[in-house]
Amino acid sequence: MTRVLIVEDSPTQAAQLQFILEAENIEADIAGDAESGMAKFESRQYDMVISDIMMPGMSGYDLCHRIKHHEGGRDTPVILLSTLSDPMDIIRGLECEADNFITKPYEADQLVARVRTVLANRAMRSSGKLTFGVEIVFLGKKFLINSEKEQILDLLIATFEDIVRTNLGLQASKAQLAAAKLELETYAHELERRVQERTAELVAQQEQLHQAQKMEAVGQLTGGLAHDFNNLLMIIIANLDLLETMLKGQPAAQKLVNAAVGASLRGAELTKQLLAFSRRQQLQPQPVDLNQLVSATAELLRRTLGEAIAIRTAFGRQIWTADADPSQVESALVNLSINARDAMPGGGALTIETANVTLDDAYVADNPDATAGDYVMLAVTDTGTGMPPDVVRRVFEPFFTTKPIGQGTGLGLSMVYGFAKQSGGHVKIYSEPGHGTTVRLYLPKAREQRVAEPIEDPGDGGSMQGNDEVVLVVEDNEDVRSVTARQLGILGYRVIEAETAAEAMRVIDGDARVDVMFTDVVMPGGVSGFDLAEQARARRPDLGVLFTSGFTEVSLRNNAALEQSAGLLSKPYRLEALARKIREALTLRARS
Repeated sequence: MTRVLIVEDSPTQAAQLQFILEAENIEADIAGDAESGMAKFESRQYDMVISDIMMPGMSGYDLCHRIKHHEGGRDTPVILLSTLSDPMDIIRGLECEADNFITKPYEADQLVARVRTVLANRAMRSSGKLTFGVEIVFLGKKFLINSEKEQILDLLIATFEDIVRTNLGLQASKAQLAAAKLELETYAHELERRVQERTAELVAQQEQLHQAQKMEAVGQLTGGLAHDFNNLLMIIIANLDLLETMLKGQPAAQKLVNAAVGASLRGAELTKQLLAFSRRQQLQPQPVDLNQLVSATAELLRRTLGEAIAIRTAFGRQIWTADADPSQVESALVNLSINARDAMPGGGALTIETANVTLDDAYVADNPDATAGDYVMLAVTDTGTGMPPDVVRRVFEPFFTTKPIGQGTGLGLSMVYGFAKQSGGHVKIYSEPGHGTTVRLYLPKAREQRVAEPIEDPGDGGSMQGNDEVVLVVEDNEDVRSVTARQLGILGYRVIEAETAAEAMRVIDGDARVDVMFTDVVMPGGVSGFDLAEQARARRPDLGVLFTSGFTEVSLRNNAALEQSAGLLSKPYRLEALARKIREALTLRARS
């Protein structure tokens, strides 16, 4: 049985992690800090170590470094757990030779898939000794040989001697011995061919595992950078909105402000693309009929791609319902179609196909980033220039493009890749130079029909201005907190500021009036905005709550908290959006 050491100072999180692993038949031991974790590692053999980064005393980085430099520890995979508050977390992890990273909070299936991938990679590189089997039929009898590659020739010689001794006796003629030797040599050549083929397969699988892990690391680093840029853009856009209100009657100055706002919003779109790749965009999955979606999008594509591109569709019969965000599926289809058009500068044919597909264990063995199961496939095929293998290997990397400078961002396919993975799906590309390219997007089959109940719109007839209500702004970034307070002041609200969850709870426990708590989700100190909202509403059940984050992935982690609030306002946001969501929070509060 696989044995894993968990090093985590939070007993609750350690127990949760142990429960997830043991449900997968993985034995898990727990150490409450790095020092005791190292002691356990030295006293018992483990197949993997999963360690939190931030712990009292020795950090997870130091523990990883000690394990990797311990006798026998070089080949033990180490996965670090992190809230990823700083992109430097990954860089420091690489320096201490960590094998992979898991961002808190995580989904159980995400953690299990990451653990399985790292263990499979370790198994293939651990000894380099590959076990093969060969069945020899000699003189009408079957002989099965199983051995490692280094021992196979010795076993063949020994088996040859046994066969001769058993079947021909000691008085075998030279002719019989020569014939037996010739027959055995034939089997030896066949075995060598099988060994070479199997070795090539294993090398290819290891390369795919390496690429999958590389994409994971790049995605986490990209997501961290996008989060920081969102905070910066939040400050820029919010201050420009405030400046615009001060420049009424000055058209020349307002024109400059509008230009700056436009550029900032384009920057915000860029960070959304980065968050899509790193799987931190906000998704709204629901049952989707891909045949209907493709039919509805086909006319838009005809206008977008032009007359030189012939669009063909091939719809699967009795297609399953996919579990996905329909707007993101449409965006992925448009991205793939535009890429296909660019690969056919002289015109050509674009085929869009849908089908029910089951990915089995054999497929997953060759594609380590996929998960076995039922999917609905959306395939886009062009008759364009195609791509060589070295380009195909990199097409999903952010900012990688073969287009001339200024003609592509290199984020189109990255967004498709991130959307597929975040949706629990898979994406596969096949291309031949001179023959075209097919991209297959696999979206999970919906387990059940789910109809989302839309939040009732507070209406445009009412005023978006405040009426001296009090908003508690909880934000650890001082500049973001300050500009948000100014925005709310412009809207007619009174503001109380809190840098941490602890400060916010002191306000909640006090006598000050608070109508709405507007809180960031990811904050230092181990208490998320969701946790804070739960604690605050336990004391003030009529408190209105609105969440915000530049890391929109967190909106997927606690649907119950979101359902009891006005939802999540993604950074960066405009003044109008803030006004609308605060009014929505007040409206929901009045109904409770």
